[in-house]
Amino acid sequence: MNIFKHLMLVAGLSHREAAAYHDVRLDTIRSWSINRNPAPSGVINELTELINKMLTAVDQAMEAIEQQHTSPTVIELGSYR
Repeated sequence: MNIFKHLMLVAGLSHREAAAYHDVRLDTIRSWSINRNPAPSGVINELTELINKMLTAVDQAMEAIEQQHTSPTVIELGSYR
C-alpha cells in the first residue's frame, strides 16, 4: 500500500470524498491510490494536516470529557457523513 492510499484510509476518506477534498477527478485519486502516478507532495501534506486536525479534535474532546465530574466507562466517537 502506498502512502497516499494509507493516509486516505487513516483519514477515513472514500475515493469520492478524497477527490472532492483535493478538488481533482475521481480517476486521479484512483491513479494515486494504485500508484500509477505518485501523489504530489502537497497532496500528502494536505492529508497529513487533515489527520492531525482530526487527532487534535479527538484530544480536545477527551479533555472536555475528562473535566466532567462523572467518568464514563465507555466513550464512543463517530462522525456523520
